[in-house]
Amino acid sequence: MSKGLKILQIGLDNWSHQYEIPENMDWYFVCPRSSKALRKMIEIDTISRFQAVLIEDGNSLTDVLEFTNFFEPHGLFYNQDFKTTDPLLLDILKKQCAQPVDFSDPQALLQDLSTSLFSGGYGDKLFPSNIQIHSSFEGSISYQGLEHVMIEGDFGTNFHQLACWSHNFMVYKNLPIELWLEYEK
Repeated sequence: MSKGLKILQIGLDNWSHQYEIPENMDWYFVCPRSSKALRKMIEIDTISRFQAVLIEDGNSLTDVLEFTNFFEPHGLFYNQDFKTTDPLLLDILKKQCAQPVDFSDPQALLQDLSTSLFSGGYGDKLFPSNIQIHSSFEGSISYQGLEHVMIEGDFGTNFHQLACWSHNFMVYKNLPIELWLEYEK
């Protein structure tokens, strides 16, 4: 029976043999360059989503390229020590909203993930093309299709409304609302 959170580790040593996996996690492990094994694991266990994917070596990111539809947004975690200039790897990190994390204490990381991850949430995308910039803003505005909007100018030192979305979205009575704005400075 499933415990809840499905966690995939891609690395050389299976953490479940060395560390205590929290009770609310179903643990899955594959070695780098094992896409056939991962595909078989997904089929056998009928996995529809992994709430987290832990990649010990960032160079293994290309191994998961064909499986990204099985990952939760913001659920790809890689070693914070990993650095790259490879455009393909940088694109994967950006598109998956991957998070660099400290892998030096795996037990602490597992405990942190067990209390901060959740499954079964509802998500909706608010498209940048539906953003209306406040009429008093005097900077430059450039819409980049459905991907993002670039806003440049003097924003002042006080907080003022800069934008709003022109369309409504569904809200459910008993579910919390949390907006995750993604921005680059």
